[in-house]
Amino acid sequence: MKSNIDEARDLIDKLYSTDNRPWTVGYSGGKDSTLVLQLICEVAKKYNWKNPVFVMYNKTGLEADGSLDGLDTQLKSMARIGITTFYNYSRQGDSFWELVCGRGYPAPSRRLRFCTSYLKLDPWRRRIVQVAKDSTAKGVIDVKGTRKEESTGRLKRLEKEGAPYRLTRFRKQLNIELFSPIANVKTNELWSYLEDLHTFEWRRTVDELKERYLHKQARDGCWICPFCTKEDVIRYRCNESQIRVRKFFFALSEDVNKRNLCTSDRQRERVSEGTASGRFTLEARKELFDFIMNEQEKTGYIYIKPEEIAYIKTCWEEITMQAAKERELRESLGLIFDTSKLKKESKDKEDEE
Repeated sequence: MKSNIDEARDLIDKLYSTDNRPWTVGYSGGKDSTLVLQLICEVAKKYNWKNPVFVMYNKTGLEADGSLDGLDTQLKSMARIGITTFYNYSRQGDSFWELVCGRGYPAPSRRLRFCTSYLKLDPWRRRIVQVAKDSTAKGVIDVKGTRKEESTGRLKRLEKEGAPYRLTRFRKQLNIELFSPIANVKTNELWSYLEDLHTFEWRRTVDELKERYLHKQARDGCWICPFCTKEDVIRYRCNESQIRVRKFFFALSEDVNKRNLCTSDRQRERVSEGTASGRFTLEARKELFDFIMNEQEKTGYIYIKPEEIAYIKTCWEEITMQAAKERELRESLGLIFDTSKLKKESKDKEDEE
């Protein structure tokens, strides 16, 4: 009986050999993306790389210190065996601190994980769409390293999609489909396979891979992430300055007085219960910005880049101008109301006379 990994390789082989679209792979450097890329390399080499393979890494600007060590070397090694590599970035106006200090987004929450959308999903979508448009084959197969064993949510979603046996349509007009070949692979067989290989096609070793799992974290993440709550993990991911920024940012986000009043009944109810809701006020955005820039000046660690500072200040100017226009409009409407009232009072007086 075939193992789940052998089955995954066979699925990749069947699709790669019969389809001429390029393949894109999101690479994080973790065990799942490593396995899926290794299997693709094994198959692509068998067919002399007949379909282009693109590997992309999403740079959020919030990576933990040291988490990118060796990544450039890995991507250069991939390029030497025929893989095209990219770094994906957010657009101007969509970086984390532009969203927070400029547009007033508070700390991410279960209800509002804006950071995932702006920093990871949007750059990924733009990249695969561009690859599809540039391809002579007119389309893309985007390969995912997701597995059913990772969580109940992923199990339900992958089973609903029919993974790993069916592709999921992503953009019909551009012929982009998603493929999750290792959906059935178990963690123990994943590690067993990678340990037996020891050295992957792009010359990274399993020892280097296992190094990132030695500090009680299954994957690297953003140092600002509010879902990272274990003290030892926070101290592993963050330097002292980043810890201070985290604490200040989260405290500001929880302060009802630092958030704009909301319009929906549910949000008003949350505020009445003492739960902060809505975006940061302009004053809170400036307060956070000043705190971060003070840390940047003290430590030399670059939190906010010059081009981001320019965008943030442009946002403030727009808010100030909009507030001035609204104030002017209110005053105008008030003057009209008062004039009408005076006219009515004058007419009533004339009638009495």
